[in-house]
Amino acid sequence: MQRTLRTRGREVSLQKWTGGIDWFRWMTTEFSDTKPLLEAIWGIQDRDRARASNTRRWSFQGYQGWQTDTIRWGQRNGRVLWESSGSRAAATLDLSALCTGYASRIDTHCTLALSTPLPSFGTCLLGSITPTSQSRSSRSTLVGQATATNGLWLGTVGKRTAPSYIRVYDKGVEARCAAPGVLWRIEVEAKHHHARNLWEASSRNLRQSAWCASYSVQSLTSRGFSWPFGPLDDTSHDTSAGPKEKSTIQSLAAWMALSVRPAISRLRTVFTVAETLELLGLSDVAAPRGKDNA
Repeated sequence: MQRTLRTRGREVSLQKWTGGIDWFRWMTTEFSDTKPLLEAIWGIQDRDRARASNTRRWSFQGYQGWQTDTIRWGQRNGRVLWESSGSRAAATLDLSALCTGYASRIDTHCTLALSTPLPSFGTCLLGSITPTSQSRSSRSTLVGQATATNGLWLGTVGKRTAPSYIRVYDKGVEARCAAPGVLWRIEVEAKHHHARNLWEASSRNLRQSAWCASYSVQSLTSRGFSWPFGPLDDTSHDTSAGPKEKSTIQSLAAWMALSVRPAISRLRTVFTVAETLELLGLSDVAAPRGKDNA
């Protein structure tokens, strides 16, 4: 198995590698019993405070709650969203069993150390495309490269808001723990239906360091980019985002109750009931009752 890269007359080898979860976000479903989940989260945050962690207010997409070093959480309309990032994220995965819901973001990573500093390693990965690849073309995949003022090199694949987004960057510079070009990270950010499908198919595997590392590397190579060191293991991964989940009657009803109903209440402060019914396309089946004033 090839473990060396030859560049400009130098031989650079893969010294060591590891992998894991770098971000995990969970959202509970509508009308779920969140008490066991919240009690477990409070327990985690109590232990954080015992280790001198600060407790700070936290908000995200309308969810309001609290954060400590290990976990961040918030509530909105009876639902709970919690997330954890960095080295602590993997330890919080079991919380998902305490309340029905789904993963809305999962980041996996492969972090590798090179035998010799190679500041151009990221460019080697993203600048080299497999000619026979049918999964990627320069026109269909957005690729970006940037260097920060502190010398951090960052390469990206895909749109930041897309279900699948890949980052390649100099982890040693980012974490200030290694010389430039020595420690690199390939990070896959799975969101929305990609995260949901990934969790449903591979929740047990996501607890394994080697599996996460292999998944991250194959996410890059499946898009036509190169990996000069050979496969990390014999596992073949489906790195596609998978099909987008279709809305169910229950989810549509919950959306009506939690999102549409508050919007209609605001509309009634501007429009009459008859006008609101007209906006909703319901004027032929419903009529105002009582006062019709805005």
